[in-house]
Amino acid sequence: MVTLVADAVVLDLDGLLIDSESAAFDAASEIFAGEGVTVSPDLFSENVGLSTSHLYTALVSHFGLSVAVEDLLRLREDRLARFYLAPTPMRGAIEFVRRTANYGVVVAVASSSPATVVTSAIDALGLNSQIAVMVGRGGAFVGAPKPAPDVYVSALRQLGVSPEAAVGVEDSATGAVASVAAGLTTVVVPNQWTRRHLFPPGVLSTDSLADLEVRSRSG
Repeated sequence: MVTLVADAVVLDLDGLLIDSESAAFDAASEIFAGEGVTVSPDLFSENVGLSTSHLYTALVSHFGLSVAVEDLLRLREDRLARFYLAPTPMRGAIEFVRRTANYGVVVAVASSSPATVVTSAIDALGLNSQIAVMVGRGGAFVGAPKPAPDVYVSALRQLGVSPEAAVGVEDSATGAVASVAAGLTTVVVPNQWTRRHLFPPGVLSTDSLADLEVRSRSG
């Protein structure tokens, strides 16, 4: 069990709160099979944590395909739309958010996924009342995706909390780099797709959100 004190917790979405990486791998496998290539689990894992646009650009480049990335992204969006309306939560995720909010710690989500996807997933999980701020690509957010720290900076600005008083929680190396760069105490919860990632030095680690507890600094 990892126990911390903070004023705020900023969470990733994909692969941390919901098992979207498995659904994303299935979609990528099907889409790229249509282009005559095979996306292996190892290749997909290497790129987990990037924004969807960056991920598909990396895969297209890897295979030397001439197809437009935008066309593949539209196919992906169609295949994953249903998942985000009824996402599968990761172990301990819903309980962690509710427990943390009950401790008086404000909770935010900072994701490289589209803002519409973030809000749909959080609504489906029934966590709207526990999550104070949601930041995703598009909408009011115009910064760079992870590994840039912009989504964390935006979330903390909206919360009115300094980085030193916040904990960032991620599942991927890309996300962890973003959280560390933003100045947050960072905890990684690797999943089956990110266990081999090389995480930045100084981060804490736990097997699941069931093994993480963040209490309010005010007691």
